[in-house]
Amino acid sequence: MNKKNINKLITAAVIIIAIIIFIPNLNFKSVKKYNEEQEKLVSEQLSKEKADKSDNGQLLFDKSGEKPDNGKSGNDDKTNFNNNEKSKDNNSTLKISDKDSKKDITDKKDTTEKNKDDKKSDNNGSDKKSDNKTVKKSKSDNNKTDKNNKADQKKDKNQENKKDDNSEYITCNVSIDCTSVIDKLDMLKPSVKKHIPASGIILKESKIKVKKDANAYDVLVTACKLNKIVYDAEYSKVYSSTYVKGIGYLYEKMAGDMSGWLYLVNGKTANVGASRYMVNEGDTISWTYTCSGRAGS
Repeated sequence: MNKKNINKLITAAVIIIAIIIFIPNLNFKSVKKYNEEQEKLVSEQLSKEKADKSDNGQLLFDKSGEKPDNGKSGNDDKTNFNNNEKSKDNNSTLKISDKDSKKDITDKKDTTEKNKDDKKSDNNGSDKKSDNKTVKKSKSDNNKTDKNNKADQKKDKNQENKKDDNSEYITCNVSIDCTSVIDKLDMLKPSVKKHIPASGIILKESKIKVKKDANAYDVLVTACKLNKIVYDAEYSKVYSSTYVKGIGYLYEKMAGDMSGWLYLVNGKTANVGASRYMVNEGDTISWTYTCSGRAGS
């Protein structure tokens, strides 16, 4: 046999077995039986409804439309009417009492809300006062902090300026003397002689601050201004530098033709004019008066 025929036989057998299993479970009913069952159900429902109505006393008429002769229908009607009136009265009294209770409740609510509003207004007033106080305190505190911050900023600026100043300046030593002219005071005019100190030292060696790009002449000017010493100078085209003519009323050539002012740097005579020598940190600039054109004499 072919495989196709075998498959057909197998499927047919499966179908037959399924029919045999499910057919007993199926209940076949005729049309008559179905109608009879429906009529029974309807009659049972009607009988139940009649019984319920008779029990509740709601059926006052039978099927013929006549009242049943129980002898109690009139009394029952009166009692039902009285009961209805009483229930109406009770309902009205209940309604009135309900209205009164509702009014009382609303009145209580209004009074409680008013009390709450009054308390809130009082609390708001006190809160506003406290808020105003706190605001004033906070403003004063803020003003104090602002002032302190400004003072701190000024201090910082001053410190920064000092640092900048210190970085832009150098310190050096300076002195002014005319000891060489003490032995030749007779050569000086009386108006000049009275300004010459007995020791011949016009300015003792002292430290001063000058800018980094300062020269020997700048050192002299700074020292004279600080100590209120008069001086006189002019620019010389020959030397391309500033030439100092007089310090402390003592001028050149007052003690001889070779007399005048010269300066030393760290004890040595400089080879350039005063305004051309740039001062270094820690230099000692000594201005001295000479009668012979040389330092120390």
